[in-house]
Amino acid sequence: MLLPKALPVSVLLLLPSPCLSQNVSRSVYQRIEQKIFTDYDPTIPPPIVSENGDEPIDVQFGLQILKAIVDENDHILWMNVWLRMIYEDKRLQWNDTQFQNVKLIWVQPKKLWMPDITLYHEMPQDHSYASMIHNIEGVDAQVQHNGSVSFFPPVKMGAICTFDYWNWPHDIQPCRLKFGSWMYHGSFLKLKTFVTNEKVINERTYQPGDWTLVENSSAINTMFYAESEHPFINIDHHLLLYRNPDVYRYTVFVPIHMSVILMLVGILFAPGTAFKYCSFVVNLSILIGVLWSNQDLAKKSARAPRIFAFIAVCVALHFILFIVDGIFYTLRSTRKPLPHFIHKVCRPCDHSTPDTPMDYSRSFSQTSSVDSTTARLSEGKTVVQREQLSRILQWITFILSIAVIIVLYCTLWPVPANPVPCAARNSDDIKCVHE
Repeated sequence: MLLPKALPVSVLLLLPSPCLSQNVSRSVYQRIEQKIFTDYDPTIPPPIVSENGDEPIDVQFGLQILKAIVDENDHILWMNVWLRMIYEDKRLQWNDTQFQNVKLIWVQPKKLWMPDITLYHEMPQDHSYASMIHNIEGVDAQVQHNGSVSFFPPVKMGAICTFDYWNWPHDIQPCRLKFGSWMYHGSFLKLKTFVTNEKVINERTYQPGDWTLVENSSAINTMFYAESEHPFINIDHHLLLYRNPDVYRYTVFVPIHMSVILMLVGILFAPGTAFKYCSFVVNLSILIGVLWSNQDLAKKSARAPRIFAFIAVCVALHFILFIVDGIFYTLRSTRKPLPHFIHKVCRPCDHSTPDTPMDYSRSFSQTSSVDSTTARLSEGKTVVQREQLSRILQWITFILSIAVIIVLYCTLWPVPANPVPCAARNSDDIKCVHE
């Protein structure tokens, strides 16, 4: 059974209503409706018996997504879509030559039998399913004289999806929309993808917001179940949604980068300074604030975002550096003698005159009454050795911290996604409707 070629949607919207035509009187349309709806029962499907035997009803179905909003907490994809369905009902045929060449009329959906195409995993609104196309009201269907029915209603529907926020906020979320008949099997109703020359994804229709639709492909699936000997046909629409990370550059990326830089710079300051303690408090406030403001993602996702692990390791590194800073401060302030090998490693460069030890001793408060030049020289060298040892350990800590940060950025920092376009796929069973 061949369906007549459907008019483009843009042309259908520009066609004047037949009831307002100046060349055809209203009585002509009334006579057409009286003819086709006499003994017509919208609760009974059209017969499938023909001269060639039983032929299923061919139904072309598709959707054009105008807007997509992701409910990240409940894993629901809310969409403003334009449903498209074309099928044939031979009971609605009339001879146009007998009715002043009127070839099409507009009819309310409740007067027609329509295939019960629905979204299987839809999230209902107010206990009603928006995707049950035969229950949609407010938009008239176009009926042509050969029995072809075209119905293009705009609806808002929600689909239950499973989102993974591992690469948040550079994540790409797939969502599968499975449409099919709720009652009729494939031997009675045969689904086909809606064929159109218009692009589904373009600047005129889709309105990007927090999410950008990068792919909308469809595939026909035939399923067999043990409860029935007949096949069941459904259409799978595979969607890929890419999150726009622009807003997170200033609320997530910049604060984390500034915290990491502040942490590394603070290592080079002298132990026990006020700058180190202030930077420690500021860094923890920034990192914990980012975690707290996005904590719902970790609760609702199968895997917590890896940037959360990045922040957690940075917080742990802050605590380790805080403890190390306390060790350095104790090393510089204690007066216990240093081990012998440290004297060899941290030997001060003393090429000055004998007055130099006196200069060393002047920079430290004396706690004993030792006034010999030899004692002051020994104490001055010990202080310098402690400062040199502390400085060497600070640089070692700085280098190790940089190495840890590099490893964190290479393993746990979210990588900007680069979705593969549909045209690059080598698959014959998936129709890329936006190409």
